[in-house]
Amino acid sequence: MENELKKIIPPIVESEGLVCDSIEIGKTDGQHSITVNIKKEEGKIAVDDCSRVSRIIDPIIEDRNYFKGERYLLIVSSSGS
Repeated sequence: MENELKKIIPPIVESEGLVCDSIEIGKTDGQHSITVNIKKEEGKIAVDDCSRVSRIIDPIIEDRNYFKGERYLLIVSSSGS
């Protein structure tokens, strides 16, 4: 599952004109978590960029049932660079 997520997420981010800087999959407070760090080649990432990418990725994770019905936390953010 982890390898598959790391393969499918970057092309989604790139289709939005952004760069997938990193993907971390683990647990936060006992809950599955996926943290996707994005950036732009030029300019700064806006909150709208993070929201847009999250709205695209979340249904894919749900449809593919990666966490078998368990709750998970999806975080899409930027380091600000």
